[in-house]
Amino acid sequence: MSPCVFLRGAHWKVWEGWLAVGFLRGARIELLQMDADGMTVGTATVADLPKQRIRSLVLGPDSAVYVAVDAGEIWRLERAER
Repeated sequence: MSPCVFLRGAHWKVWEGWLAVGFLRGARIELLQMDADGMTVGTATVADLPKQRIRSLVLGPDSAVYVAVDAGEIWRLERAER
């Protein structure tokens, strides 16, 4: 496990308040729903990301999550509308 950030902003919809966790070794981002005691009660995986080691997650002023990866790139993630 590596970087993490809580999702904030109405556009995250049901993921509002969930914890986004980046994994170096697993090259993925997991979303964790926490209860009042800090226990995980729900999970989701961010799909279709290129296989890169996740170095940093930052919540931007626009409520998007900015992801720094080993390749030196910065990705912008936001919830897709369905």
